[in-house]
Amino acid sequence: PFLVASNKLLGDLTLRRPSCPERLREIDGVSEQWVSKFGAKFIEKLKEFQGKCPQLSLDDFPEETDGAKEKTVKVTIKKRFKIVSHVGEMIAHDYRAFEQENKSPESIANERNIKVQTVLSNLADALEAGYFINYRKVGLTPEVEDLIISTIRKPPISSDVSSLKRI
Repeated sequence: PFLVASNKLLGDLTLRRPSCPERLREIDGVSEQWVSKFGAKFIEKLKEFQGKCPQLSLDDFPEETDGAKEKTVKVTIKKRFKIVSHVGEMIAHDYRAFEQENKSPESIANERNIKVQTVLSNLADALEAGYFINYRKVGLTPEVEDLIISTIRKPPISSDVSSLKRI
């Protein structure tokens, strides 16, 4: 077995969804050799995926403005058809109330007479189990997201987040 793409590269490919070799080369960590060896297959799979999810566009790259890249943040709410792993009754309850009933963590906590932190912890456990969480609803702003991303990508972490754990 050998490594075809790092987790960072896979993340960038799914985020940007390049439609051609030229756009593929714009992704950090993609070499000419990688494009010639694996590029066509990855582009084929990205186009196939986009066909199943037409709300996601191909070539989702930051726009060039006067030579500077302008970052745009898009939030896509995804629904999963199969849950990765089972969670306890209270975690499932808080997840349903938050995502399906659109209740705030505060209102869920008030209804159950528990701390807001407990609800947030349950939502984090649901996320870890494979449930999708709209993290904008719990207050993660684009500015905080940018801070987290830039911190992770700075040395010494250098984009390897495999050893990071939830705090």
